[in-house]
Amino acid sequence: MRIERRAQQSGQEVDVLGEIRRAKTLGPLPEPVCRKNCPLYKHSTGCHMDCPSAPCQLSSDKDRYPLEPMVTPLVFELKKLGVFHPCWSCEGHSCTFGSVYKIPRVWFYADSVVHLRALSDATAHMFCEKRLNACWHITVTFSDRDNPDTAFSLEPVAAHDCSLHKLQVDLRTMATNLAATFWKECDRLEAWAAQYSRSVGCARPASARLQGQGLRHQHARLAPSEPPARRSPKRGNKLALLN
Repeated sequence: MRIERRAQQSGQEVDVLGEIRRAKTLGPLPEPVCRKNCPLYKHSTGCHMDCPSAPCQLSSDKDRYPLEPMVTPLVFELKKLGVFHPCWSCEGHSCTFGSVYKIPRVWFYADSVVHLRALSDATAHMFCEKRLNACWHITVTFSDRDNPDTAFSLEPVAAHDCSLHKLQVDLRTMATNLAATFWKECDRLEAWAAQYSRSVGCARPASARLQGQGLRHQHARLAPSEPPARRSPKRGNKLALLN
């Protein structure tokens, strides 16, 4: 089966350029990353994914729901990008027989499909370079009915073909390489959109070239407000959505 690409909408490449440039304006987040007024932050030591207080500082209920240690670095790095808002996480769990019972994953909110595409391309690039044991993808996941935000999940594909240990190694690998790979994919998308815009710029009127500033997304917001923290009914962590 083969399906041709759908006809490209006028100004679509301008949308991509606008969203990539917006991402570079919003991120990376300045320190401290976990929350603006982290009482434990010291300028001399900086803010990093292995900070021992990160599991508590990233959570909106640090006493009852601190982050699990193996997933904390990835949550930290995902939040640091500035365009994703983690809301739940799980480091993964195995049953008594050793098989994977709950897969590692991070749930988050996002305003732009362009940002999601760059994140997806980044994880795919790491997998193609054989740095990951499993292929990780982004899916739409559970959202409460009274929550207007759509939640997404970064999770492994066919995770049960890998051991829990290998999947947790992937958590660390992604945390270590996420920033560099994500911004590299953003640069690639920006370069493609700019080149395409130049190639077709003379083929359509100026009014059409000015269309589509920013992603056409009814819930997009330039300065993301702080959505209510929500906890999955499954085992995991409730995260702070502090900007």
